[in-house]
Amino acid sequence: MLRVSRAKPLLSLLAVAIVLSGCGWHLRGGGLSLDSVGSVAIVARDTRSELVTTLKRKLAAYDIAAVPAGEADYQITIFNQQTKKRTASVSGAARTAEYRLVAEVTFLIEGSAAASTGVNQPVTVFAERYFDFDETRVLANQTEQRQLQQAINDNLAHQIMAHLQKAAQQQTPPDAT
Repeated sequence: MLRVSRAKPLLSLLAVAIVLSGCGWHLRGGGLSLDSVGSVAIVARDTRSELVTTLKRKLAAYDIAAVPAGEADYQITIFNQQTKKRTASVSGAARTAEYRLVAEVTFLIEGSAAASTGVNQPVTVFAERYFDFDETRVLANQTEQRQLQQAINDNLAHQIMAHLQKAAQQQTPPDAT
C-alpha cells in the first residue's frame, strides 16, 4: 500500500509532462537571438498603429533601439497592413455565432548588406484568431475582439522579428558568432 501511494504523485507528474510536451504548448517569445542587431528604423504609413507600437515594444525588450531611417542598422518598411473580420460560423437561427479575425502584413527588411544576401524581398505574414459572438453581450464581445487584436499584433510583431533575426544571421559572417 505504501508503494502505491508514493507512485501516484509520480505518475501524475509524468502524465502532466507528457500532455504538455505533446499538445504543442511552448513559451512565447522563445528562440529569438537578436544580439547582432543594434538599431532598427520602422517605416510605415501609420507610425502610431498598434502593430508599430507593439513592434517597438518588442524591440525595446531585446535592447534594440528604434531610430530614424538614416541611422539604423536595419530598416523595416511596412507596406500593407490589413485586418478583416469575417463570419466563421452561424447559429441555428442563422445569426453569427463565431467570427474570424485575420490580419496580414507585407513588409521589407533592409540592412547594410541585405542586397547581397537576397533578404530584400517583401514578405507577407498573417495571424488569425476566432471568437464566439453573443449578441446579448455587446460590450464583452468588443472587449474580447480588442484583446484578440492585441494578440494578433503581438504574433505579427514576433513573426517580423523572426525575419529580422534571419536577416541578421545572413548578414553576420559565420566566424563572428
